Amino acid sequence: MPPKRRGRSHSDPAGGPTPSTERKRQKHEQNHGDSLELCMTDQKHSNVMIEDYSVGWICALSVELAAAKSMLDTLHAARDQDIHDTNAYIYGNIGPHNIVLACLPHGGAGTHNAAIVATHLRRSFPSITLMLMVGIGGGIPGPHNPRLGDVVVGSEVIQYDIGKSFDDHFKRKGIAHRPDSNTRTTLAKFRAGHEMHQNNIPSILRHLKQYAAPDSTLDVLFCSSCKSSSTKDCGFCDEHNYVRRAPRSAGPRIHYGKIASGNQVIRNAMKRDKIAEELLDVLCVDMEAAGVMDSFPCLSIRGLSDYADAYKNDFWQDYAAGTAAACAKEFLSVMPCRRISEPFPASGSNSPLFHKKQSEIFLRGIEAGDWGMQVVIPEANQSVVVIGATVGENGIQAIGCGIENLCGQWQARKIELPDTDDAEDSPTPLMDECTPGYARQ
Repeated sequence: MPPKRRGRSHSDPAGGPTPSTERKRQKHEQNHGDSLELCMTDQKHSNVMIEDYSVGWICALSVELAAAKSMLDTLHAARDQDIHDTNAYIYGNIGPHNIVLACLPHGGAGTHNAAIVATHLRRSFPSITLMLMVGIGGGIPGPHNPRLGDVVVGSEVIQYDIGKSFDDHFKRKGIAHRPDSNTRTTLAKFRAGHEMHQNNIPSILRHLKQYAAPDSTLDVLFCSSCKSSSTKDCGFCDEHNYVRRAPRSAGPRIHYGKIASGNQVIRNAMKRDKIAEELLDVLCVDMEAAGVMDSFPCLSIRGLSDYADAYKNDFWQDYAAGTAAACAKEFLSVMPCRRISEPFPASGSNSPLFHKKQSEIFLRGIEAGDWGMQVVIPEANQSVVVIGATVGENGIQAIGCGIENLCGQWQARKIELPDTDDAEDSPTPLMDECTPGYARQ
């Protein structure tokens, strides 16, 4: 048994892989160890401005951050940042895309910490037009036949552990989040390319020894219908409770579909299967994507490092982190480089751009969930620029805008919460004053 490695899971329990499997594991460790050949050039002390960074890339673990860093073509010099921004950033580029890498605090996994990191990143880099959440996840067995090292690209992310608990059941209230339309358009092009040829993940990882693929015999899926101590053949597994699966000669595959996100490490096959049954067509589970999606529309990319069962271990984490990062790099190769022509600078900026734009309020990419509220009341001489600000079901959005040609008139509007059974009190007024612009519910 090799020493325990970094990550959020634990070493294999009794009843795991056989001694021959362990010998193959140890051989892989000896051959590949912790060596890493970075594909980036030497650190570049360039004059890249803060408004030139258009991609935010968030990771949850150090192993994921290392994989992300190895994908950079060039590493940019570090720069000063706001004293209130607690993130630690790595700067670089992949092709024309200038990228900011950020990682969750050590030991701080979960949707809440992911939301905090995303919020700081958005505030410090308002010019970002694409947010990526890249890392490892737990695969959910199904018709798509996932294997360890495969990649899941999240067309939707839904938080499975938010809702109301009753005596006899749990009512889930999490809503499905999708990437923004620009990202989905590129995703369609990205997926179409893979219908005609294999993905480029193996070629991207070829010279990175740290991310060499483990022996395929170490990819073991246990039958969730059988107990680990059972030797009876259930029709789907062998005498060791291994699910019979045809060998695969090709490299990692990319799957597209739902990702279930929550604040728990899933190490139970029955719970994993229940989540998949309730949410339908879920391909993997993670612990961060929903938190980022609540703050900013993003694309979640997950390399499968385990099957979210009792045999969860850390052995596949390096390779899974590498395949996810390589998939993200390939995605960026087909993503157009989009930049905001005159972004609103970070708070506290003394640049001329700040003084030029201080009469405008930018509301960009802000989402409020179910029953959420967004209220913006600018000064009389200010205007509001709204880009992709949305609210969920039964949400309220009230925006006062100084650009009169949007509606051509001043209007007084009183916005109230809807009077429903879920409201604890009577309707609460949110805005009751005369503002230029529009208000909509």
